Amino acid sequence: MMEIGVAGELLPIRESLAREVEVAWGRLASPGTWWTGSERLAIAAEARHAKNCPLCQQRKAALSPYTAAGEHDSTSDLPPAAIEAIHRIVTDAGRITERWILSLIEGGEMPVLEETGYVEIIGVIAVLTGLDKLYQALGLPPRDLPGPLPASPAGNDRRVPNGTWPMSPPWRPRMSARKIQTPIPSMATRTSIAESAWCRKRSSIFSTWMWSCI
Repeated sequence: MMEIGVAGELLPIRESLAREVEVAWGRLASPGTWWTGSERLAIAAEARHAKNCPLCQQRKAALSPYTAAGEHDSTSDLPPAAIEAIHRIVTDAGRITERWILSLIEGGEMPVLEETGYVEIIGVIAVLTGLDKLYQALGLPPRDLPGPLPASPAGNDRRVPNGTWPMSPPWRPRMSARKIQTPIPSMATRTSIAESAWCRKRSSIFSTWMWSCI
């Protein structure tokens, strides 16, 4: 049995649980399907930074987020559409609409963000949020992000089959029932399901350990 320091005391933690925490941090630093390890860490850093963005705070307080214009206070060189997606998901996810998502993936005032890249952004934010909330619940400061692991993204085909639409809570692409021609879901949907399942498994592990320490 291992121990972890919390508020000046040592609490027991099974080695398997401590290992899962490290696996989660390693997942953030590893190349995904469409983003590199460096880009995934930039997404994570941007997600943390978004909470203090003046524009996001202004939009959050407004009756409609679309009435507040301006530029995000960004900490990365990610594409503008990716930064917009990260900040909205982190600070005002409850008011995300299909129209807004389509403006990102179909283009408008900023370069297009691929639907597949949008899905992976959600996965990165989900993993990071679980880890940061775990540390917060234990009274610990946020852990520094790790260094990126070298490798190329796994995705070879960046195209998404016709008939996919990005409006399925929470912000997850789904296949339009009227346009399904085969029982095989889109690449973006499969990725989202895999990310969600991974996050649910780790969240269950983390919460079980936290309750055992109370």
